[in-house]
Amino acid sequence: MPEASTPGIMVLPLDIFYHIAEMLEGDSFTLRRLALTSRTFLPCARSSLYKSITVPRMAFWRLDLLSRTLQANPQLGALVKSLKMARLLLRADIHRQTREVWSLTSDFLPFYLLRNLHTLDLQWVSLTRGTDDLIAIMGFLPSLKRLICDYLVQYRQELMRRLPHPLPASPAPLETLRFPVLHELVVTDGPWSHWAFARRLLLNHRGSVAQLESITILLRHPTEALWWVPVISEARRLRSVSISVTDTSVRLRDTFRDPNVMPVIGTYPNDHAYVFDNLSRCTALRTLHLKYTPDTIVSTQSDGMIAELCEALERRRPPWPSLECLRLSFFDQQDDVVSVSDRLCARLASALADKTRLPRFRMLVLRIRPQFWQPHVGAPSPSSPSNQPDRTAIVERWRRAFEAFERVPGVVLDVAMLESSGWQDS
Repeated sequence: MPEASTPGIMVLPLDIFYHIAEMLEGDSFTLRRLALTSRTFLPCARSSLYKSITVPRMAFWRLDLLSRTLQANPQLGALVKSLKMARLLLRADIHRQTREVWSLTSDFLPFYLLRNLHTLDLQWVSLTRGTDDLIAIMGFLPSLKRLICDYLVQYRQELMRRLPHPLPASPAPLETLRFPVLHELVVTDGPWSHWAFARRLLLNHRGSVAQLESITILLRHPTEALWWVPVISEARRLRSVSISVTDTSVRLRDTFRDPNVMPVIGTYPNDHAYVFDNLSRCTALRTLHLKYTPDTIVSTQSDGMIAELCEALERRRPPWPSLECLRLSFFDQQDDVVSVSDRLCARLASALADKTRLPRFRMLVLRIRPQFWQPHVGAPSPSSPSNQPDRTAIVERWRRAFEAFERVPGVVLDVAMLESSGWQDS
């Protein structure tokens, strides 16, 4: 049957139909109906339907469907600008009462068809070969600008034996891959070799990180963030940096030190000095977030991080002349503000209030998380529901510690307490 004619609509320019489809982005139900209305509307609706794809929690069948759809219609891959996969670790068959380990590889999806992909968001996703798979996937995405690695998992060999199918062939050699130039990179905690990923980027793909504008490295064990400091130093155009820092113990530092990646760390008096010296090379920095976590080996915090931050800010030539916002995250350990002294707070306020050196600085953000020492485990831990802290008292205590900023004109002091559950800042 011939398609019904609608001359009143078809006389309109095609750009209007594309504009209508753009206004409907996110409304998949309406866009699907629009695609079935007319062949003229089909490419307009498809451009919005495939622009941003999200595979939600445990929806493995959607990944299978997406893979088959892209292989049957390769032209659709060019429409995908953003791909998000979340909570894809174990695939369960309720009827057969079985579970299988699901793992992402470079050939699970036809990534080579996603040549216009700008954003790849991986949250709670497992990788068979860890860094090798991630590097291979990036090599198929020349337009990738934003990469989010939020709690990736690399299964151990004994778990990989449970896979119901043989592993695919190894990824293509690194020399044959065309690497993207990233503008934003996010790496959070997870049982995968993220330090190997940092080393690979630094040694083999420096051009991929040289144009970074934003980087976030927030880890449960902040010592591991030292692996990413050389990557941050390489990205001289960074405008936003979020990184975990700690007073590193000698044992942990020796565990994660690699002479090929960090050959000069031993020349610094402490790890904080090493971090800030490399951060000082990012002269375009506008937002700096330092998530301080006390060393779990010891029971007390120190003021080393703030002291080294003041040293960096007081250099003859200001390292971050465009700095607008400084965000500091602390633990309120045993109801005692021991990580910052009044002297250091006043020193920090004096350095940040100097408009001749930091003319754009506008805000100091403090985020506090309660933490209590547990003698039976020999380490601090977040408060439990049975031991809820006085939120108002904690916030007021930290506000008084930084009251020097209350007298700085044009600077806003924002103090709030984070929820005790979890460890990553919101």
